[in-house]
Amino acid sequence: MRASEIRDLPDEEIQNEINKARASLFKFRFHAESEEMQRAGEIRGLRRDIARMKTVLRERQIAKSREAS
Repeated sequence: MRASEIRDLPDEEIQNEINKARASLFKFRFHAESEEMQRAGEIRGLRRDIARMKTVLRERQIAKSREAS
């Protein structure tokens, strides 16, 4: 998911997407430990997607705190 796509989503939807990505990441890690993984790059991609989503949420949080001040 691109940052521009993430910015178009509401906060609740971003949090839902983070939860889904974390669940997928757990499954991929579990499969990687139990057997050889065919698509090891997906773990890296999921981690980056989670980081992007958390960054957008943090940017919004900072913007709200600046408005309140």
